Amino acid sequence: MQFTQDTLPAPAFAQAWWQTRRAARSNGERVRDPLQELFNHVFLLLEDYEVAPGLAEPTDLTAAELRAAVTEVCRNRSTSP
Repeated sequence: MQFTQDTLPAPAFAQAWWQTRRAARSNGERVRDPLQELFNHVFLLLEDYEVAPGLAEPTDLTAAELRAAVTEVCRNRSTSP
């Protein structure tokens, strides 16, 4: 994944995620576990990240924190049975 490999900036990742999620939902696409669990984790992380730096609150994740958290979620998912 480009984002976890640090080749895609966090704002671009967040915007692409939301755009893709909206398109998938409007097309009636649904995912099931275990992929749904991974997507839910990333969704919650993105809820705590602000794309526009000027609007970020002190408790929001930074781009580096978001990347680390998404990387960890993906790593844990790939090692789960």
